[in-house]
Amino acid sequence: MRRKRQERGWSLRELARLAGVSFGRPAEVERGRDAHTDRPISPGYHITVKLAAALGEDLLPWLALAGHRPGPELTEVEWRLLARLRRLPMVMQEALVARWEAALDDRTERRVSRSAGSVGISEPS
Repeated sequence: MRRKRQERGWSLRELARLAGVSFGRPAEVERGRDAHTDRPISPGYHITVKLAAALGEDLLPWLALAGHRPGPELTEVEWRLLARLRRLPMVMQEALVARWEAALDDRTERRVSRSAGSVGISEPS
């Protein structure tokens, strides 16, 4: 992570700001040690996701390096989409999710209405 951060010319403080984490977190991850106890650490799942997204890195290798395994239900494309979504401000994230959910609900309703005759479901009048 240090190499990727330095390639971009970012300080630890800048990376922390972009990732939306406390300043000490990227420093601990780079050192691999807890700042207070000096014990070895492995970054948590959410910290790993935020740091990888801030650096614009593919999430899967970062999760593997941190000892996390993504759920088998998500594809690599889905992980990349999530990483890009996390870089957006929360207001934009919420708006996009609401639009996607509305679009999916609309598709589901149309699919159910088209099959209504074959399964005996009456369409609303």
